Amino acid sequence: MNHLARLQQSQRAKLLNRFQPGRKVKKLDEAGVRDAVSRSLLPIALLDDCRQYEQRDLTGDFIKLRESFTRLCDGSADDDNHRQLYIAIQLAALRAEQIDAELAAQFAPALSALSRCKERRKSTSKYGFDGLGMQSVSWAIDAHEEILRHSTPKQMDNCLKEIVKAIDAKTEFGQQVASDIQ
Repeated sequence: MNHLARLQQSQRAKLLNRFQPGRKVKKLDEAGVRDAVSRSLLPIALLDDCRQYEQRDLTGDFIKLRESFTRLCDGSADDDNHRQLYIAIQLAALRAEQIDAELAAQFAPALSALSRCKERRKSTSKYGFDGLGMQSVSWAIDAHEEILRHSTPKQMDNCLKEIVKAIDAKTEFGQQVASDIQ
């Protein structure tokens, strides 16, 4: 059970225990208690949205991305490796757009390289990068790691929701992402 769920359960118990048997009190229903607990925990939830990632939360993901990149470079990658790396860089590009437009523009060569990598797979049955693509994707992975270290999980979740929303709405951006991850 996560920290927020334990707090909600604790707050709920406190609310229910305030009312002693025999006292005349307004009858509480489950929805009323749930609403009161949600309102009382709102500041905690907002603080939780502001916390940054801890290094131990990120290390495993960083290793997996580096491994996917290595496999894409040597031709032993599968579709999941490409998809994982593409989504990570796309998320970082969207988050970079919220920070600075010039920073976001620097992700374009890496996303283009990943698209070329996907096209190479269609024609040769193996993933692979050209030299420029390898350099730009390597830079984008480093930038992704740095952006994640300085972002909150809520900010990154919002970026992911933006991608999903674009795919569902079939916008030009959404269609591009959908074709690159399929």
